[in-house]
Amino acid sequence: MIIEDGKGSGNKAQVSDHRLQVSTASALHRASLKGNAYAWNSVSYDAAAADTLLLVANNSSVQLLVIDSIYFYADAATAVDIHFPAKATWTGTAVTGVNLNRVSNKIADATAITDETGQATQGPIWITLHTIELTTAQGEIQYLVNGAIILGKDDAIAMDAVADLAGYEATIVGYFIDIPK
Repeated sequence: MIIEDGKGSGNKAQVSDHRLQVSTASALHRASLKGNAYAWNSVSYDAAAADTLLLVANNSSVQLLVIDSIYFYADAATAVDIHFPAKATWTGTAVTGVNLNRVSNKIADATAITDETGQATQGPIWITLHTIELTTAQGEIQYLVNGAIILGKDDAIAMDAVADLAGYEATIVGYFIDIPK
């Protein structure tokens, strides 16, 4: 049996064995199935304080880029500023987005840069994450954003080192969705 929402939207739900069929898949999983989920990763260069370790900008005029998670590791006690820089001519080393659906041949409609130097100012800081690095411990942060950050056309998210780093890893995971009408 099919149940319609009654509002004329065309939304329908499937009923089987007297039970409503409900999807429990995450938004990231659903986007990955469609080939619309990506990970951008930047790994160590000799980063100075205030360097942009990783920047991801949405180039699409028809899709939003939804940020799912942020990962950061550093070889020293430090912090990383997560911020939203104003549109600029992004310069630095290009980072290729890896499609999380390994069967898909889609390419992210985004610009990703490591050691980015084109932005004039840092932009508003959303959060500063601190590692727990001690002299013998490793410091890493897996921060689940769960889709709370949404980037429109030319919007960007970036990760800046607060202190000098010899070794680090920075990853941003996100997915594209159509702009709601």
